[in-house]
Amino acid sequence: MMSGARMFLGLLLVLTALLVPAPVLGAADETPDLPHEEWMAIFLQGQRVGYVHGNAWREEDVVVSRTRTKLTLRRYGTDVTMRMEALFRERVDGTPLSFSTMQKTSGMEIRTEGTISDGTLNLVITQGGRRREKAVEWDAETLFPYAIEQKTRALELERGAEFTVKAFSPEVSTTEPVEVTLTVIGPEAVDVLGVTHDAIKVEMRISKLPNIVETTWVDSDHNVLVMTMPLMDFRLVRCTKAYALAKVEPAELAAAVMVKPDKPLPRVAKLKRLVVKLSMVDGSPFAVELPSEGHQRVVERTKESTTIEISPALTKTEEKDLEQYLAASTYVDCEDERIIAAAREAVGDETDPWRKAQRLRRAVHELIDEKSFGVAMGGASEVIETKEGDCTEHAVLLAAMARVEGLPSRGVSGLMYIYGRFGYHMWTQVYVDGAWRDVDAVLPGRDFDAGHIRLSTSALGDDDSLVDLAAFAAVFGNLKIEVVEREYVGQKEEE
Repeated sequence: MMSGARMFLGLLLVLTALLVPAPVLGAADETPDLPHEEWMAIFLQGQRVGYVHGNAWREEDVVVSRTRTKLTLRRYGTDVTMRMEALFRERVDGTPLSFSTMQKTSGMEIRTEGTISDGTLNLVITQGGRRREKAVEWDAETLFPYAIEQKTRALELERGAEFTVKAFSPEVSTTEPVEVTLTVIGPEAVDVLGVTHDAIKVEMRISKLPNIVETTWVDSDHNVLVMTMPLMDFRLVRCTKAYALAKVEPAELAAAVMVKPDKPLPRVAKLKRLVVKLSMVDGSPFAVELPSEGHQRVVERTKESTTIEISPALTKTEEKDLEQYLAASTYVDCEDERIIAAAREAVGDETDPWRKAQRLRRAVHELIDEKSFGVAMGGASEVIETKEGDCTEHAVLLAAMARVEGLPSRGVSGLMYIYGRFGYHMWTQVYVDGAWRDVDAVLPGRDFDAGHIRLSTSALGDDDSLVDLAAFAAVFGNLKIEVVEREYVGQKEEE
């Protein structure tokens, strides 16, 4: 039931969209290199798992840039393929006009279209045959791929040179730009599919993912040769079309999404209270800010580690803006008639908020009768139809059904103890009587247990559904968990 693969897939989509450069273009008044096409192979743990195909062309005074991405990962022997396409239209002078994106995973498809006019971004989001529209203010400093390419090509490739730009990435947010900073490190040779090339090393930082540093090697003409990031040795490498489209061997994520603590937690279903110390395997600072909220409380925080307690005791939280936790979104479509009917049937004549949440949790566990790793990032509307999924699908469907019943809800990204290890996981929180209460629809006979470590939360709205990946990215593959104290029902054991 682990959602580590889902979060990793989401992170790869975001980073791929941000890291892949616009196709190499010429001067704004000439564009001599159009039409243009390039291919890059995606590697994970040394294995080729997919490709990125970028091309661009000119239609009168409009430049169209398109990027297509395909990658396949393996979760416990089940392959999950994700496809993404992004198309941007902007004038030759860099004025953004419109964009569209398509994301498809295991048959589930989400499309987003946006048009910029008179300082307003008009959005249309389509998922599962349902269409949602909204309009937001457009940041005039935000640039599309062609304009960004022109500015980055003007960057002097000298050690210490730096450049910051506001980029539009609908994979991160459909309403706010992402701030991207490039810093030139200096000359450095790089291997490109077995051939050594003279190159210039450049580092990139993304405002929405502050713990991720992406490294790029470019040639003297600013052409990208290799891009990397530390998560599971992720690499993009320039290649030919034939090489990019050749058969891939998916990387298995099972081991990567599991963390073995220093001491076991037997009888986790009876675990009432748990105190653990979180730190980084490599000794680097523990950069995730964990608040005291709901069933989790920070006991001690240092630069190197954070010690937390998970117990039945609740920490009250004054939430002034509950609207975002009640609103419909692409993933939490609480306006779907099927979800409304399922929620009403589950709750019946119950009026107590917490007992409502408990009934909904049990209903979701029973509704999703095929516990499958073959689905990734499915929205509530798809889940209510297919009745299939892992922890992610349980979490979003429970969040949607809770909102139907007037219970503010949000998603939680973290880890759950199972089979002797902590696996990356997702569950739901509902806001009841001034506190966030954890409810995990994956669990068969209980609402929650202390074997859950929360890293971050998300309202699961259209603007923040992937921002919670920042905490995940900060610790993935580098997390150390030490058991400080355990308390079971009717018994206490201190370590």
